[in-house]
This record gives sequence, structure tokens and C-alpha cells, in this order.
Amino acid sequence: MVASSFASDASAAHAPHLKAMRKLLERCQPRHDIYTVFGHCMEAIAIAIANSVDLRERARREARYLDIIGRYGADVVESFPRVMAELALALEAGMSDVLGALFHDLELHNKAKGQFFTPYSLSRAMADMLIGDPATLRESIETRGHLTAMEPACGSGSMVIALTDVLRRKVSITSATSM
Repeated sequence: MVASSFASDASAAHAPHLKAMRKLLERCQPRHDIYTVFGHCMEAIAIAIANSVDLRERARREARYLDIIGRYGADVVESFPRVMAELALALEAGMSDVLGALFHDLELHNKAKGQFFTPYSLSRAMADMLIGDPATLRESIETRGHLTAMEPACGSGSMVIALTDVLRRKVSITSATSM
């Protein structure tokens, strides 16, 4: 499969992880629709993370998880945690919209369905321009204990990831600081 121009937005450090995730997900073809497998993989990863920290809805989420993995053989199910591991490694290499890049690499986007994606570099530039005075923002976060951000789109989270990236650089927000 030819890599899309969107993938070039990801750094070279992400490239081997994107390639590994793409290969893992492509192995399910032609037995399974890759769009569905991608969605199920992302949902299973989200459920695994949520169940590790939020026990209130654990039973409902676990039932959904079992429903998802029940649709696939062991070869596909075993690829889900491997995709999660590659995603974690990619994010450790640096902030970026790794899942958006993967979605495009797999050619799962569909303009006919209104699926348009903001390149991460543009999301980061917008966050950089809109963040305002770092000292004022830092003071506001310290006073209120959080930051409220509005995401103008619904997708892979590129704008939220970029905002976090800019906050970490300009305002010295760390993972230990509440947002």
C-alpha cells in the first residue's frame, strides 16, 4: 500500500511504528474488513485502558470487549495488544496524531462520507497561535486547577493532541499537572 501524504506529517521517529501497526492490521484482510477491524482494535484498546482505571462501568465495557474479540480468530485478537504497544512506542517517540496518520495510511478515510482530517502540523500551528500569553494561561490553570478547551471537530483528536503538545512546550504543563 502506498503511504499517503498525511503520513509524511508524522516524524521519522513514528515511521517504523506506523509501518508495524499497518502491517498488523492489514494481515486481517481479506477475511475481515480493515475499516471494521481498525475500529474494533481502537475500541478494544480504549476499553482496556478505561477498565484499568475506572471500575464503575467495567462490567458493561468488558461485555463489549468480549463481543468484539468474539468476532475474530486468535490471530486477529492477538494483534490488538501489539498495535497498542506500537502506538505507545510511537507516542513515546514524540507527540503527533499517530492514529490519524495510521487511518490515512490504511486509506480508511472517505471524503464522500465527509471525513476530512486536519494535518497535525496545521493543528499544532493553530494551537500555537491561539494559546495566548503563556504566563496568563499558567496563572489561570493554577487558579482554577484546570484548562477548558473546545475541540471544533470530531475525529482522531489531532487538535487536542496538538494543544497538549503546545501547552507542554510553552506553559511547562507536565503529565503530573492537572488540565
